[in-house]
Amino acid sequence: MRLSRIAFLFCSIVGLTGLLIQPAMAAEHAKKMTPAALVSYKITDGPAIKAINKSLTGKAGDMVAGEKTMVNKKKGNCLACHVVTKLKARAAKKPKKYADMGLIGPPLDGAAGRYTEGELRMMLVNAKAAFPDTIMPGFYRADKLTRVMGKFKGKTVINAQDVENILAFLVTLK
Repeated sequence: MRLSRIAFLFCSIVGLTGLLIQPAMAAEHAKKMTPAALVSYKITDGPAIKAINKSLTGKAGDMVAGEKTMVNKKKGNCLACHVVTKLKARAAKKPKKYADMGLIGPPLDGAAGRYTEGELRMMLVNAKAAFPDTIMPGFYRADKLTRVMGKFKGKTVINAQDVENILAFLVTLK
């Protein structure tokens, strides 16, 4: 009987402590989850679809970094849906690093021949602005999303420089 009272008292103290520090913890969590401000951009009409013609960062992208982001399963993960023939040999040698190439989206081979840089940037930022019925996520948007896990709300999948890096790789696919 005495042990259960001690246990009850201990649980009560722990519970009260939790209630007292919870607002502080919630504020700290909110601070960590506050997204960096999105870079503003202007959407224009491209030859085929909507486009973002100016760089999001003002800097050229790095195609090697772009490829790394594309194959990163926690970032771009482009190969989950798209095939890139240029990467098949590397994928065969490093299957854990390179996802199985998907067949959901169109092959990215020749993408730079079909679309302008601005149009490709638009697809990376928000593919739905270019193709309303697509299932491709908007990798650089944080609003009007559905079924987003709490820790990802208000965050983009990739940052502005990642967009430019992936674009630098995509423009090599002519």
